[in-house]
Amino acid sequence: MKFELDKVEQEVEESLFLKGEALYAADESFQLNEIEKNIWLAHLEGFEIELQLAGNKTKNFTCECSAYHQDGICGHIIAVILAVRKRRVTKPVAPQPKRRVYKAPKRLTVHTILDSIDNPSLRDFILEYARKDQQFTTALKARFASSVDHLDLEEKYAQLLQTLIKSNQSANHSFSRTGAKKVYDALQILMDQADNDLVEKNFLEVYELARHIIFKLGTVIGRFTSHKNDILSCLERAFLLLIKLSSETIPPALKESMVDTLVEVLRDRHFNFDKIDALFLSLLLKYADYDKLAEEMLPETSRMYRNREMETTIFVYHAAVLYKKKENAELRDLLSRVDKRPWLIMNLVQVSYDWHLYGLTRVFAAHALQSQQPAGVIERIEEILLQVALKEENDKEIKALAGTRLLNTLNINYFDQFKKGNPGKREINKLIKDLNQLPASERKWQLLSAIYEKEERPEDLFELISEVGSLDLLSRFIVPMFAIEPAKTKELSWKILNHFLETHVGRPPSVKTRNFLRHLYVNDMEKLARFLLGNIRKLYGDRNSIEEELGLFR
Repeated sequence: MKFELDKVEQEVEESLFLKGEALYAADESFQLNEIEKNIWLAHLEGFEIELQLAGNKTKNFTCECSAYHQDGICGHIIAVILAVRKRRVTKPVAPQPKRRVYKAPKRLTVHTILDSIDNPSLRDFILEYARKDQQFTTALKARFASSVDHLDLEEKYAQLLQTLIKSNQSANHSFSRTGAKKVYDALQILMDQADNDLVEKNFLEVYELARHIIFKLGTVIGRFTSHKNDILSCLERAFLLLIKLSSETIPPALKESMVDTLVEVLRDRHFNFDKIDALFLSLLLKYADYDKLAEEMLPETSRMYRNREMETTIFVYHAAVLYKKKENAELRDLLSRVDKRPWLIMNLVQVSYDWHLYGLTRVFAAHALQSQQPAGVIERIEEILLQVALKEENDKEIKALAGTRLLNTLNINYFDQFKKGNPGKREINKLIKDLNQLPASERKWQLLSAIYEKEERPEDLFELISEVGSLDLLSRFIVPMFAIEPAKTKELSWKILNHFLETHVGRPPSVKTRNFLRHLYVNDMEKLARFLLGNIRKLYGDRNSIEEELGLFR
């Protein structure tokens, strides 16, 4: 379980929180020490409690009590969280004692041992163990790299990541399953520490670590066959660190460095994964108003999408920055280059939609709809624009786009979407009028009948089915019709069925008639079925196929 310190009241059960609050209120002065950065040790009611934090969230916790062993959490842990939260707010300046004094421990723990040995002995043990265990050495470096402040930041992380990669590569520079897992574990430790550095405003540490992870992983990502998704998640997390960093108030010099990094990442393009592309675009847009980005990035993207045959992603990067900067003339000029490439403009609309750039989606779509594009491209673009309108709850656009798609496809789903635009009665009538003006077809009649049923317009439904005289249409809607107007439905049913049998002879019409009557029996309209059956036998009983097919009805 992970909680935000400031929201623990909302994130745990009320009974558990009240128990922890009572324990804390009963003994606010219980022993609580930060034994390492973001690792707290407490003793309460004779139990030892350990709490590990990552920024403002709990990362891990343990307690010796039986409630914790049974449920994975207990009131003691809540009490310690409340105490740590208060300690952080009050920020005590009293120095921590060099030697911690605990209540008599109930068992041998790591903390008991650490409290009982002197620092030189611990240092010697760590050095000796590190010489024997490369994985321990890597974890040690990853956990405490940001604490080393006398080394050059860039060189520190460059060396660390180079060692991490090289020590886990095979002879052919690939990564085994074990090697990939070790790289992933070490990167997680590094980025957990970066989260802490971000909270403590060690911005340069965060920037250099994230930057080096992006560049280093970018060069070797193709060599991972095992745990590749895990490694990709590390790359995503590095970009997220830069996005979080960009939301902070960072110095101008760091902003310039960030822009340099973005241009360099764009130029190298070691990665090509949708989710990372979207994260990278989020970073670009954060700096779109920064003149240096436009000066250095736009010429680079212009060169790239020319050399790479108008690669969609690069084009979207370029257009998104122009759109954010409101460089409308340049954006129009850019779009004029894709008029004769329908596959590209379709991709531009799709990618910008997938990345939630709805304003840019409309710009791309509007340009496409103004130029001559294949019918399939136009239909797909209209569909995407409708989805944008639905997401933004733009009633006017929903009605216009859904209405157009309904007239073009005769698909009832678009009527349901049309209704999401909250149309008035006049607008619904106008849409129905437009449908009626379309050429006659079974699909049109099916659609109109479904709309009349949804809109509870039985008179229109009866009139349409009577006018069309379709047995298929009658079969589909006879159940709701009979429930509303049984006498009228009875009369209409015989009219349509009689006309059908007058104009159709042979086995198939007889089978269709049998299926229609069976449909009535199944839906508890036996009386109507017997009425129709009697008339059919009276008028058409001399037909062999009729007699044979209706023989099952007695």
